[in-house]
Amino acid sequence: MKDTKKQLNEGKSKYEVLMRGTSDTMQDLAQAYGERIAMEYCLERLAKLNNKKNKEVLELVFRLYGMDIIHRDLNHYMLYGVLSEAAAKKI
Repeated sequence: MKDTKKQLNEGKSKYEVLMRGTSDTMQDLAQAYGERIAMEYCLERLAKLNNKKNKEVLELVFRLYGMDIIHRDLNHYMLYGVLSEAAAKKI
């Protein structure tokens, strides 16, 4: 929001701000939110499963989903100190 206001105050048009200035950030935020909601739902479903074998299989699938997201954004996490180099190597 601050970035959007700043760009508008600099005289850029709304179109310029939304399509060129902040579009990538908004799309990244929407994707991260969707991935979070999906993972939370997976964890809720997993907790309610009674069949041990099904639970084991789905836990592996959900872990793979989460690890894929982390692997995709690994450089970002390392750059901002969220993951150490040792942890990144394990991924």
